[in-house]
Amino acid sequence: MNEGKFLCHDPKISPVSWMLQGDWTRLMEAACEESDKDNWYAYLQLGMTYVADGRLNDGWHILAKSYEMKPSAWALYGQSIVKKVIGDRENCALLIRDAAKMLPNDISLAKEAMECLIAAEMYEEAMHLSDSMPEKVRANGRVRLYKTLAHIHLGDIEVAEAVLNENGGLILPDIREGETIITELWFLIEEAKAKRDGREFDRNTANVPPIFDYRQCSTEHRRPARKRAKKKD
Repeated sequence: MNEGKFLCHDPKISPVSWMLQGDWTRLMEAACEESDKDNWYAYLQLGMTYVADGRLNDGWHILAKSYEMKPSAWALYGQSIVKKVIGDRENCALLIRDAAKMLPNDISLAKEAMECLIAAEMYEEAMHLSDSMPEKVRANGRVRLYKTLAHIHLGDIEVAEAVLNENGGLILPDIREGETIITELWFLIEEAKAKRDGREFDRNTANVPPIFDYRQCSTEHRRPARKRAKKKD
């Protein structure tokens, strides 16, 4: 903000930063009433501040005004957060899906949209979104993982297994510490195959390939350390 007014911002570019502070919020409120009353970006910043501060209803309406002034993926993203917080998974997924479509080269939006669609059990929508993405975005490891989950839930087990095993095994460069989603993916595939073949499958006794076993941080699944051999006198 410069002299009580926000500078112009390209809606195709991600906002540089956000500020959550009482004094700053009051400045933005004043700007939206006067100098920035027609500035979509000022309303976006204020709306996101309200959302972050727990003022969900206020945030929703301010973000809606921002979108009316100039459609942006960021306003839809903010509204998707509101829906997520109140537990409306379906509308959360639809909003962030539309945000990802507005900026198809944004990998962060693509990953989060796919995650939300899977969480909402909207597997067909996840497939359609993935298929519409540019090749570089579609090739992202996490996007591929969520698409593989969609394949599993839609019954395309062989396709899912092929993706999991491609190039020696699916790897997520952005995997978080303690995250076991790839292990879960392997379990889901094996469970589906067992059900198809009419046989039993027990997660507790299953021999998970090491490349897919991310449970080693768990005491329950950690492999025992090798004992050192005692030195002879």
